[in-house]
Amino acid sequence: MTAPATTPRVVRFGVFELDQRTGELRKAGVRLNLQGQPLQILTMLLERPGELVTREELRQRLWAGDTFVDFENGLNAAVKRLRQVLGDAADAPRFIETLPRRGYRLIAGVDGREMETPRPLVPRPRRRPALAAGGALVIAALLAWSDAGGLRTRLKGGVPRGRIESLAVLPLENLSRDPEQDYFVEGMHEALITDLAKLSGLRRVIARSSVIRYRKTEKSLPEIARELNVDAIVTGAVLQDAGRVRVTAQLIRASSEELLWTEHYEREYRDVIALQGEVVGAIARGIEIKLTPTEELHLAQARPVKGDVYEAYLRGRYHRNRFTHAHYRQAIAYFERAVAQDPGYAPAHAGLAYACGLIGGWGNFAPREWLPRAKASALKALEIDDRLAEAHVSLASIKAHYDWDWPGAEREFKTAVELDPGYAEGHDGYAIFLARMGRHDQARGEIDRALQLDPYSVNVNDHWAWVAFMARDYERAAVGYRRTLDLDPDHVPALRELAWVYTLVDKHAEAIESAERASRLSPEDSLTSGHLASIYARGGRRKDASRLLARLMQRRQVEYVSPMSIAQAYVGLGDKDRAFEWLNKAFEDRSGRLVNVRSQPNFDMLRGDPRLDDLLRRMDFPP
Repeated sequence: MTAPATTPRVVRFGVFELDQRTGELRKAGVRLNLQGQPLQILTMLLERPGELVTREELRQRLWAGDTFVDFENGLNAAVKRLRQVLGDAADAPRFIETLPRRGYRLIAGVDGREMETPRPLVPRPRRRPALAAGGALVIAALLAWSDAGGLRTRLKGGVPRGRIESLAVLPLENLSRDPEQDYFVEGMHEALITDLAKLSGLRRVIARSSVIRYRKTEKSLPEIARELNVDAIVTGAVLQDAGRVRVTAQLIRASSEELLWTEHYEREYRDVIALQGEVVGAIARGIEIKLTPTEELHLAQARPVKGDVYEAYLRGRYHRNRFTHAHYRQAIAYFERAVAQDPGYAPAHAGLAYACGLIGGWGNFAPREWLPRAKASALKALEIDDRLAEAHVSLASIKAHYDWDWPGAEREFKTAVELDPGYAEGHDGYAIFLARMGRHDQARGEIDRALQLDPYSVNVNDHWAWVAFMARDYERAAVGYRRTLDLDPDHVPALRELAWVYTLVDKHAEAIESAERASRLSPEDSLTSGHLASIYARGGRRKDASRLLARLMQRRQVEYVSPMSIAQAYVGLGDKDRAFEWLNKAFEDRSGRLVNVRSQPNFDMLRGDPRLDDLLRRMDFPP
């Protein structure tokens, strides 16, 4: 019997990999359910790829102690189960070939090496000259170290029939298993999505917030593709170690699970941005889309950035994506560190603008303290690189919420979506702006586009419902808010706005229940408290409304409380004089939430009052 060859602890074949330390089989990074004898058979085959593993060898190793077992039926059942998991078939094998009455042989390439497979003992049906999902026999592969240091594998004939126009990049695997490296892996993942979304040849690239839910899923790739409605999926893994970065990426056709392209890279940490551009360019070539000269230039001219600057930037992105004000403050600290170390690094200025803008939009933070900082950072980012869509969106938001420069805000939103049509947050922000302007049909078009790009984003789903709410389509709004809460039952904005939908259709008990839940989840948020007070009043619980309003007044003595919170409570109580008093205080504070008074239904009781017309005129709203 031939001695088993020495094999690595993690053995890769096609889109599969077997971790021999843990006994885990993964397909494109997704863990599969394979245990017991089928797993042991796969292990034996991987120890001797391309060689015959006899039935007697299998019996001696796996069934030696089972004197009374039906070996033939047991072996046949175990191999059948293994083939089911691999998606293989005995009559047209892609991985495991049966040699009648003798045993089995692994015919898939292992760890990127093309198999020198002996001529089969029985004829096999002809197969496509392509690498099928799960590791079919590589008919033609080129393995060579490129001058840049990457190991590249391509298939002859390019991509099989059927054009790829949409794709999703699943969360990258952190090969270090160190949670401290999650920020770096997440940053690489987000960067790949961002750069791919800018390619004009791709109609749709799913945003990060929608694919992150598949981090630990057991769903198959076709299932994921159907849910996201994409043609192809990119999977991969990242390892950062000793100042170097190793990346593996694979492109898989969703419908057939065919592996269309795979590459392995290793670079110095300082070259990581250039590495990201190479991966994006390789994926583009893999799906045969033609890059424009501008796109070629963008991918080729990656600006070098120092390792400590990029690390601070990625840590800032990591905390920014956690969506709590505590994380926003951490994000700001990291972005400020990156900017201090490299004032010419535009993405760090853009990140700082975004995070400061989010802080300034909360009801517990003074807009005059945070939004000018956000504006200065956005302008600096665009001074360095005027093609950053994120910075244009931040500037647009500040022009709308703080400057009340409506034409300027619209110009910035339009610029952002023109520069990056695949940027979901650009379409999302523009939709909110259009809804506030009363341009509801246009707003719906933009939010629908954002939802196509980011279908499982809690924020986009919430804003989809809010656009319907602003158009007084309460039935549609309720559907959208319930869908948002299916994604995140604790999403405070959705609970708060759903309460308003219920209030406006006279379902006061449901409204109060939803608003109280929002308040319990976010007791420190003065805006949520103001909404609850207003909903209490409209639901007949005026004493509770007055008591909550008194608490807001007390808090205002010791900390910042948005005047909009108090104005909202007085609107619910029907006290127009005090409501306008506090709306004018919000005007002096430059409160971002004040822009809602023009169109939001919960301020309808003020319509027709000349004081509202005067307020809107002072805010330079168009007629």
